[in-house]
Amino acid sequence: MGRASYVGERALGEPDPGALGIALLFWAFAAATEPADAPAAPLPR
Repeated sequence: MGRASYVGERALGEPDPGALGIALLFWAFAAATEPADAPAAPLPR
């Protein structure tokens, strides 16, 4: 039972903070190892 168990429908349309953090971590690693091939940063809408 994660954040959704107590936030409920208020979280609809918002990115999951934990998933966004992991995505940014992997993006930073990819950008550091292959800067020319790295996609744009996965920032929230």
